[in-house]
Amino acid sequence: MVFDIRLRLYTPAGDKQRVLKTTSIGFNDPDGGSSSIRFTTSERVAGYLPAPFVVALEYSTGGGWAEARNGRFIVTEDAGDADEESKAVTFTGVNLIGWLLGRNLLHWTVSAKNGQRRWDDRSAGYIMNTFLVEAKNRGWGPYVSYDFTGSVDSNGAAWPAADKIDVEHRLLTSASKALDALVGAGLCEWWTQGLEFCMGVPGTGVDRTSGAGVVRLGPRTKSSKVRTSFDEVFTHLTVVPEKARYWLYLTNAGADTSFGRLEASQSQDGVEKHSVATRLAQPALKAGRVKQREASITYDAEGATYLPWVHYRAGDIIKARLKGGWENVRVVDLTLAKNGDGEITVSVALENRFKKLEAKLAKRTSNASVARAVGGASASPISSTGGPAMPRPAAPGGLTTVENVGWVGEDGLPRARAVVEWLPVTTAEDGSSVDIDQYEVWLSGTNPKRLTATEGVRAELELTAGILASVTVRAHSSSGWSEQSAPLIITPEMPYPPEPKPPTGLAIAENVGYFEARGRSRSRVRIVWDAVTEGVDDQPITLGGYDVWVAVNGGVPFQALATKGLEATFDLDPLVPVEFTVRAQAAVGLLAIGLWSQPSAALPVVPAQVVSAPEAPSDPVITTALGIAVAVWDGLVGGHAPVPGFAYVQAEFAREGTEDWAQFGPQLSQAGSVTLTGEQVGSTVRIRFRSVDTLGALSDPSLEASVVIGGVTGPDIEAGTITGNHIEVGTIGVTHLEPSVGASIDLTVNDSFVIIAGAVDETASALDDMQSVYRFTATEAVISAKDSTFELAMDNDSIEIREGGVPVSWWNSGQMFVDSLVGNTVVLGNHQLEKYGTGTVMRAL
Repeated sequence: MVFDIRLRLYTPAGDKQRVLKTTSIGFNDPDGGSSSIRFTTSERVAGYLPAPFVVALEYSTGGGWAEARNGRFIVTEDAGDADEESKAVTFTGVNLIGWLLGRNLLHWTVSAKNGQRRWDDRSAGYIMNTFLVEAKNRGWGPYVSYDFTGSVDSNGAAWPAADKIDVEHRLLTSASKALDALVGAGLCEWWTQGLEFCMGVPGTGVDRTSGAGVVRLGPRTKSSKVRTSFDEVFTHLTVVPEKARYWLYLTNAGADTSFGRLEASQSQDGVEKHSVATRLAQPALKAGRVKQREASITYDAEGATYLPWVHYRAGDIIKARLKGGWENVRVVDLTLAKNGDGEITVSVALENRFKKLEAKLAKRTSNASVARAVGGASASPISSTGGPAMPRPAAPGGLTTVENVGWVGEDGLPRARAVVEWLPVTTAEDGSSVDIDQYEVWLSGTNPKRLTATEGVRAELELTAGILASVTVRAHSSSGWSEQSAPLIITPEMPYPPEPKPPTGLAIAENVGYFEARGRSRSRVRIVWDAVTEGVDDQPITLGGYDVWVAVNGGVPFQALATKGLEATFDLDPLVPVEFTVRAQAAVGLLAIGLWSQPSAALPVVPAQVVSAPEAPSDPVITTALGIAVAVWDGLVGGHAPVPGFAYVQAEFAREGTEDWAQFGPQLSQAGSVTLTGEQVGSTVRIRFRSVDTLGALSDPSLEASVVIGGVTGPDIEAGTITGNHIEVGTIGVTHLEPSVGASIDLTVNDSFVIIAGAVDETASALDDMQSVYRFTATEAVISAKDSTFELAMDNDSIEIREGGVPVSWWNSGQMFVDSLVGNTVVLGNHQLEKYGTGTVMRAL
């Protein structure tokens, strides 16, 4: 029978062009569709062939020409290296549709999760349909057609229900890589006819071993070779599904065990369920049970009885005469070679139809399995930084301790091991589903530390025995790390002695308000509790002491003090709620540490404010003359010196017959006098004193003293003047002071006096129009503006600024004490803090 092959040029759209003249053709068609072509020509014979271009392999038996199955190719490199028109150049082409599938990438959709797309219980046809439909909507392969669906293959056969699988593919995976995985798992086979992409149930080649269409290869062959190999035999297979938590261990029943246990492994991308992993491992198990045999028959096409595509094709079952006689074998590889003389040699690779199935199927997409970087020969998949940002996983919850054990190390020091568990994270921050590939457990606090990492939801931690630990956990997915979980506070177990029972009987023994020496209001709280004498095992225990924890105003508890006693006293801010808990610590022999009990029941306390009113001051002693009344306070309160918290004494007066009391004169923080002016001579007024504490509370009034305002009397007063070398008075009130006032005033009558200055003549100090209050005692000098609550006081030890009689700031031996300091520039040592924009900077001086 006449048989010939040739090449024809085609456009990418499938339009026929001229026949391409060649000097040689080499064609290879493995069972599956990843065919390739290699041919030689020259520019003089075929014309200039710029890449890329498309060719098709055609065959003829003497009549017309037909395109071979798997016979459409793309040539991506031109013959630019030919330095002469007559020089022969060899071109290589790959299956056109296989090449296009390598440039069809899986894109993001709303169903994507963790950067992957998932199919559940789907056939190979359904999965590839997804790639094709979405890609064509984007403009890929406008001239490529296909006739299979998710339900039936290209031959009209239904996809077997047993071959439906659960699988995941990462975004930007190529269609050729996904197809390679399906073929490698024995779930399908594929081929092309022109620009049509076909898929079928595996093993659907035509059986040509009997009947009218029987094919027998063997007689009149140029060569027949058979080779066997034991290298691929194994008795046990370890399967590593990418998404599963555990590996799968399978026994290869029926495998040759002459050499004992022979192990092999298989990785499965995107597989989670063991049932699916077991199904996908079956081709490998079959291939590994017996030694492999590879057979080949080579013959000349001229005069041959059986020719490729005419009588058989790759994938068909035929009869072949091998060393053992006639056998039914599968055509797994078809190669044709045409030389310059037009002679065609056919080489057929054969094997038993059930042997080496996985290896056969895997070869089908070997030439189109990976998307390649544009313009190069790299085998790395095409990558992209685009696509939607994926939300991070939600923080883990339900962190809890399930085991807490202590032991003694070889160095004699205690150790502790805690086992923690948490709930698995299944959602991202936006509520969408997410898969977690790893968790990390951290020791939180001032210096966070990573303790361990795990793929599960349980971790074993080694901690410092007896020392509180704050543990958190975070989750990782393909989109990154979650936030840390809420902390879990663990008290790692001590190996000895037993844990003490928590203290009981926590009670308030004292809660009183008081004033500090400088007048600030404080609260003294003393708590007590019962002694702990037993451990949690109800056995006697030696106690090392207690520590008291305080939480202020709902804040985080902190350790306030440690004691060996059964009480603790605290100086606190009044009315700010606190909560006390107490722990007991057991002694640990020579080791200066012990196991702490659990905290006691919390004891809430509201520190008391000073509630008693200040005591009334001494009664005023009043003198009157010259139209004024002077009220003197002897500096005593309740018959004794003022106690801490005392601020000042204020004077009040009311006219006869009324209860309209009004304050007058300066505030007296110590013994002194105040002057009432402006009342009519001969009128009767009543004067009394009240004490005021630093909280502004008023005492009951002192006893009232009534006085009739006196005028000018006595023989020494003439014409509005007083003449004398020496005047002894308590208070001098004037409307005008002459510059001739003496240089000093001698205190011989009272412990202090007050000068109220009105208009003052110009003096050497240039004081003018000044109205101030000055108070002098044997221990301090005080300056204040009239009716002001602020004072500047100076004694031998310090200078104070007072508000309402209470020191708010003071200087002492080069030190300044103040609650708040506000400034634009502060110099500290060799550095200067200063305002810069809306922030603060530090500069070196």
